[in-house]
Amino acid sequence: MRAATALLLAVSATLLAGCGDSDSRTDSKASNAPRLSPSTESTPASPAQPTALAIGEPYKWTRPATPENVETSGISTVIGYEQPVSVRNWPADATDAENPEWIAVEVRVCNDNGDDIAVSQTPWSLSFPDDTRVETRGLIGSGLPKPEYPVDGGTLRPGDCLRGKIPFVVEKGQRPDRIIYQGGEIGPVEWAVPAS
Repeated sequence: MRAATALLLAVSATLLAGCGDSDSRTDSKASNAPRLSPSTESTPASPAQPTALAIGEPYKWTRPATPENVETSGISTVIGYEQPVSVRNWPADATDAENPEWIAVEVRVCNDNGDDIAVSQTPWSLSFPDDTRVETRGLIGSGLPKPEYPVDGGTLRPGDCLRGKIPFVVEKGQRPDRIIYQGGEIGPVEWAVPAS
């Protein structure tokens, strides 16, 4: 019985050694490296968590060409972060926070080449360590930090840039850890908020 088991194992090992991909048949060197199963080879590794950019560090982006549009590229940058900021003459019902604290994120977007692009406050948000986010309230007005970034959108032609401050309101004492941009085919892109 032992002889039969040993013979069966030897035949199985020989058959398994003969199985492989075309590269292993043409390679004259034997490899002791473990082989991945076919299902593992076709499964891509999960992408690494993107590292947040530092405030002031530009993000270069490209929007691919479509049948309707040419390839367009540009640069988006968070250039400043202020918390708290003073807001004058703003009605209390502009926010649902009991103890509101205002934040100003200063951004700059440039259209390097291609088609005109639309810019607005909408793609920008704040992310917090507890996995929550705060969207911009889409506010403009005389009491908010200047220069203001457009709410409803502005158009940048190739070669144009636009810089301005986007107001956010949070509960007093909350501090985001990231500023996120996610607009259309671009993003999400993150900038790290420095510790207070």
